[in-house]
Amino acid sequence: MKSLNTENPMEINANLGDWPMQSVSKSFTEEFDVAVANDNQFVYLAITFKNNRTQTMARDFGFRIYLDQKDGLKRSFGLVYPVGIVESIAEYPGARKSYLENPGWRNQPENRGLIESMEKSMPDRIQIISRSNRNDPLRPISVGMPQLNANGIEVDMQYESRRMLIELKIPIRSTRSWDFSVDDEGKKAFNLGFEIIAPDYEEITGERPTYENVESSQGGYDQYGGGRNQTRSELQVSNPQLYGLLNYSYQNWIQVRLDY
Repeated sequence: MKSLNTENPMEINANLGDWPMQSVSKSFTEEFDVAVANDNQFVYLAITFKNNRTQTMARDFGFRIYLDQKDGLKRSFGLVYPVGIVESIAEYPGARKSYLENPGWRNQPENRGLIESMEKSMPDRIQIISRSNRNDPLRPISVGMPQLNANGIEVDMQYESRRMLIELKIPIRSTRSWDFSVDDEGKKAFNLGFEIIAPDYEEITGERPTYENVESSQGGYDQYGGGRNQTRSELQVSNPQLYGLLNYSYQNWIQVRLDY
């Protein structure tokens, strides 16, 4: 994907009105439209979700956006935006488990107000991922918007519309004032990654999934006239529907060529 050079800095306001039309008219994934532009200092990124499933998963589990060196370590620098409701309500004991296990829980009046407040504050919550070694854990750290802005990074989100829109501005290179950047190393290219990772089933429920060997009849007879059975391994969990939900993950990577 080729970035489009923009002569004038663009305002980060979750609105594509100041984006050149040729930069937002192409779709590179089935889940969302991606637009990338740059000037000599910053990369501008806009993501517009296109289907309800991906948008719901990003809202619940968080949306990771990685901006890595072309030939460097993957997932070395990234932003989690939105952070995700499941992460945001973790400060309330038992809320994550109830939110995921019982769809009716979120419709109770006292809980509906909590979820609505989380959704309202979603544009103001963000996490950073930064690591220099593949053995380092992927551990998102919450940061405040003033700290983020001081590092030259700006983000905004339009969540209340039918399709969620995320807009970001990231420095191309680090400076004494800016600790985080795309850091293209003069190659005029970087890897742009998107990821949605659900929480671990055991972490949420406290139950470790196990497998049990189960014999099933396949019909017919063996050479001695006996019944023919087959043994298969069957997953044993108390909440298969939740297990299936938490097995969801999404990954997509695009190489972006800058123009400056």
